[in-house]
Amino acid sequence: GRSAQHWKLFAEMGLLAAPFGEEYGGLGAGARGTMVICQQFGQALVAEPFFESVVVAGNLIESAGSDAQRQAHLPAIMAGHALWALAWAEKTTRHELGRPLTRAVRAGSGYLLSGTKIAVVAAPWADKLIVTARTDDAGATQGEGGIGLFIVDCDAPGVTLKPFKTLDGRRAAEVTLASVQVPADRLIGDGRNAVELLEHCRDHAIVALC
Repeated sequence: GRSAQHWKLFAEMGLLAAPFGEEYGGLGAGARGTMVICQQFGQALVAEPFFESVVVAGNLIESAGSDAQRQAHLPAIMAGHALWALAWAEKTTRHELGRPLTRAVRAGSGYLLSGTKIAVVAAPWADKLIVTARTDDAGATQGEGGIGLFIVDCDAPGVTLKPFKTLDGRRAAEVTLASVQVPADRLIGDGRNAVELLEHCRDHAIVALC
């Protein structure tokens, strides 16, 4: 499904750093640079998770993460030391970004996440996930409000993956979270605006896929 040697080479060539801003150690190529890379990857049927880890997860961190989150995570993505995946889809959501059943409940200074995500592409390789969950923070409302993006370690207690091979030769997994403890500093954004952030990321991702 992927080659660790290829991924290391991509990092050495600067491909993993191309889309990100120079202030974070990237090459500043932006969406246009991403399109050029994805066009070549498509022609060669590259299976490595550039789209999932760099285009999707990396974009969310750069566009919506705190300065501390950007400084902590973007260099590892660009260097090829960390793989990421976005876990948003559920059995009842279809293509709707604002209807997660996964819950994030306040517990002390952090959160407890519980729920199941389906078809999380690149999850079997990932070190970290960005998980969508409905929050119970004060002021959260039903519908698009009250939805947060949480950074979750794949090896955290309570995280279970059921991997499978996709039709195009990649890897995905069903991800179950059972009261997974997540510190408050792993929340991307304010815990209520995840749909807006995901819609912006989706536009960027669709261009890359096309």
